[in-house]
Amino acid sequence: MDKKQFLQHLSINKLGHKPMYKQLSEGIAKLIKNDTIKQGDKLPSINEISRSQLICRATVEAAYQELSNQKLIIKSRGKGHFAFTNEI
Repeated sequence: MDKKQFLQHLSINKLGHKPMYKQLSEGIAKLIKNDTIKQGDKLPSINEISRSQLICRATVEAAYQELSNQKLIIKSRGKGHFAFTNEI
């Protein structure tokens, strides 16, 4: 999945009751779990998501941190964030 398609799949309700970082992390998690984003695929940068969704970097950082805690993505220093699943 290319970055443009990835960003089109994200939907954030800025007026909703659920925190934006949670909406973002759940949206990305769903894409990973249903195999729309394949293991090893590089995710868009924090800046790219921030600009495309008109949200602050801290929101994207929090979402990526939550996904990392859930072991759905891994961060490679200097390279970016990648989808990761440990399911066989």
